[in-house]
Amino acid sequence: EDAMRTFYKQTVKLVYGMAMRVISNTHEAEEVALEVFMQVWRNASNYNPELSEPLTWLLMITKRRAFDRKRSISRKLITDETFDENLAGTEDNAEIAYGAEQKREIVRNALGLLSQKQRRVIELSYYHQMSHGEIAESLDMPLWSVKSTIRVAMVKLRNIIKKTERKHGHESKVH
Repeated sequence: EDAMRTFYKQTVKLVYGMAMRVISNTHEAEEVALEVFMQVWRNASNYNPELSEPLTWLLMITKRRAFDRKRSISRKLITDETFDENLAGTEDNAEIAYGAEQKREIVRNALGLLSQKQRRVIELSYYHQMSHGEIAESLDMPLWSVKSTIRVAMVKLRNIIKKTERKHGHESKVH
């Protein structure tokens, strides 16, 4: 217990900071930090010093937990939005749902105009929430190439979407 208390005091700010960078929500980051230390406490006997340093092990757990929480939050938001859009048959709700579907269609079409490499990197980054380093490893690309591809693809997407929305009379809110 004393060792865990010391480990906690030395690493809690680091764990919370990493969770906060991934989630950007104070309450959720605190929850993740709590879950991480509970998992460390329960699984301390499974730690293998030959595989990684204690801090590396802790940060791997933190990253995994934070991304799991972020995905969970995203799924809940999507479910809530879908529920809200389907709630009533009023003209306002129908118009909102139609506008949201139009925007999704514009984004899908814009993604289809990217190169295969650009589309794949964007999908991994935004839809699968992988870090640039994870994408580089997964696609066997240099990190600088992943970052550059994302930057170029985002500029291209932004321009395609703005052009499409102007053409169809929609106000652009792409940043």
